[in-house]
Amino acid sequence: MYNPNVEPYKADPESTLFDLHMLLSTGAGGAHTLDELSAWLQEAGFLVPSIIQVADPENTRLLVAQSRGRS
Repeated sequence: MYNPNVEPYKADPESTLFDLHMLLSTGAGGAHTLDELSAWLQEAGFLVPSIIQVADPENTRLLVAQSRGRS
């Protein structure tokens, strides 16, 4: 799960609680930075992902990555 508030420069109580919630409500969950997710996608063979801002709910973004060799 990506939470834009997890980025180190945006650390705040809400982000910390979100990360704690993910850790407690899943087996080994947590919130990950955009850099981590992008690296994982590229290691899995995807092209560099792009971010799409979604109007609602507020602060929602989609991380979109295309498979290599496909149009």
